[in-house]
This record gives sequence, C-alpha cells and structure tokens, in this order.
Amino acid sequence: MFTIRKATQADFLPAALILEGAKVKMFTEGIVQWDSGYTTPAYMQKDLDNGYLYVAEKDGEIAAHITIIEAQEPQYLDEKNWKDSEGKPCCIRRMAVKDVLQGQGIGTETVRLACEKIRKEGYTSVRFDAFQKNPTLQKMVDKADFTRIGVVLFSKGPYDLCELVF
Repeated sequence: MFTIRKATQADFLPAALILEGAKVKMFTEGIVQWDSGYTTPAYMQKDLDNGYLYVAEKDGEIAAHITIIEAQEPQYLDEKNWKDSEGKPCCIRRMAVKDVLQGQGIGTETVRLACEKIRKEGYTSVRFDAFQKNPTLQKMVDKADFTRIGVVLFSKGPYDLCELVF
C-alpha cells in the first residue's frame, strides 16, 4: 500500500537521509541539481516546521518526501503562459525518492497522491519546476500528465515550468 501524509519530527531523520542519498545518486549520474547550498536538511526542517513537508510510505516504510506549498517562486509570477491564470494554484517542490527504491514509479505515485491531496483541498492546479538536465524528472513530468508551459533560469540552469490543471 502506498500513502502520503504530513511529516512529523520523527520523520525528519529518515527524510533527510533520503535527501542525501538522492543527492549522491544524482551527482554520480552527472546531475548537478542540488548541492550543499540547496536543497539541504535545513530547508526540510523549515518545511516541516511550517507544515509543508510530506512523506510517502510504501508498505509502512518512508519511501519519498515532497514539499506542498502555496507560495510560488518569484520567477513563476513572471510567466504569462499559465493555463490556470485565474485560479488558486499550489506548488510542489523538493521531492526525493529513497535511492534504493528509485525506478519503481514511487516518484510518479508520490506526485499523483500529492496532486490528489491538493485538488481535494480546493486548489485549481499544481505548479512546479523541473530541471531540464534531470532525465528521470523529465520522464515523471510526462507520466504525471503535467504540461510544460515555459522555462525559467535558476542558478543551476534552465528549468521547465510545469502545470497540472484540475
């Protein structure tokens, strides 16, 4: 069984280990998306303290984590191609899957459950940015039926702006 729930302080260490394992795996694959400055356990602690951090469990074991937050990155506000320009969007960020569980669809399922939760809470769409040099994330964008609506530049390079309208 696969579920998503709001993280507790007891989930912090397992989630932080997932983050660090994912960063190592991405680095060994030549994907320099996250480094010692971003994303860090300090970001996760802030997300946890603010109630934004969620964990995905597979058969009772934490398999992934994701941030669900209403606030958008400032660069999102400059984009004119959002399909849901009049609604109430929510954002997902900083998702990581336990390194030994990657390649099993857990990332896609985590995003699907997060989107379902967001929709049930009355939001009209989900937005996020996907690093163009992360092929795994790019595949997940397609599997989860997001639409690429533009590109934004962050310090690591170009990111696709992605949207799923309910």
